[in-house]
Amino acid sequence: MRIGLWLPLVDSTGTLLNGPALAERARMIEAAGLDGVWLGDHTPIPGDVDRDLPDPLLYLAICAQATSPALELGTSIYSLPLRNKYDAAQRFYTLETIAKG
Repeated sequence: MRIGLWLPLVDSTGTLLNGPALAERARMIEAAGLDGVWLGDHTPIPGDVDRDLPDPLLYLAICAQATSPALELGTSIYSLPLRNKYDAAQRFYTLETIAKG
């Protein structure tokens, strides 16, 4: 069985994490012996803090740079029908170049 964790996106005050803090969380998840880091996706809705999420692929790229290739990175959902297919393809291609496999 593989166990992953939804990556926390905010600190204890509810503020979105910056790049270094996000990388540190990913390293902590890997150091705890978990198998993966996962994120969801939602089209941002201004004023709705539960759904105003940053780009999960960019966040996963930051995690990839901070952890080993053994840590699985993934999205539990990605709202592809709401996006331009060419832009989405480029984002996934970019993530693949940063985090092989």
